[in-house]
Amino acid sequence: MNLALHAASSYTTPLILGVTAKEVYENVAQRTDLAHRDFSVVYQALKVAADAEGAKKNAEASASS
Repeated sequence: MNLALHAASSYTTPLILGVTAKEVYENVAQRTDLAHRDFSVVYQALKVAADAEGAKKNAEASASS
């Protein structure tokens, strides 16, 4: 990730989503079990968050029925 951002910077090519992706990865990588893994951990973290949100919505729907 850093290599791509550095290369783009050398050619003054903006990588707007690249910077955001790096920030997301750094956020996820703060967990010690994910710190030395590749970018795929971001997808795993997003899946866990989406599953939790889905479970929450299902619970709310069941409670209101």
